[in-house]
Amino acid sequence: MALSDYTTPQEIRAVLGVSSTELTDETLALSMYGTLATLGLEDIHKNLPTEFSTVSALPVKTSQQQRFVDLVKLYVPYKIAKELLTSLPLFAVKQLSDGRAEFQRQADVFNDLRDGVDAALNSLKFRLSATYASMYPAVIVNTPTATFSSVRAAGLAVNPITGV
Repeated sequence: MALSDYTTPQEIRAVLGVSSTELTDETLALSMYGTLATLGLEDIHKNLPTEFSTVSALPVKTSQQQRFVDLVKLYVPYKIAKELLTSLPLFAVKQLSDGRAEFQRQADVFNDLRDGVDAALNSLKFRLSATYASMYPAVIVNTPTATFSSVRAAGLAVNPITGV
């Protein structure tokens, strides 16, 4: 499927916080982004892109079907944004000027953006998996699992310098 079946270039740019000057519609219209979107959906379940086409074409949807369509349309921009994060430093300029007005980004925004996209993508993948599984209970869905870890610090019993 084409990327335009799932989302718009404006939505992807909104996730990344870039302008159409930095990330053009022509770039996002490349077939590889549609393929990446389809592969991302197939990672959840191999039939999910087909089911999306079927359900989104229905003239009247149940609330569960509408939630499914909405979640796919939320998931795909974040999935493509995740893929674009590798090249973001190359196309997202730090400073942009048209002769009169000037725009400048903060220097440390990339790490925060990466963390935000990752967190949103994981959350949406979990919700989409759960919604798809509730629509098709007999289907086994690749549901991401949450991994919790905690780290504790303990002081040393002996001062390493003095040995006491």
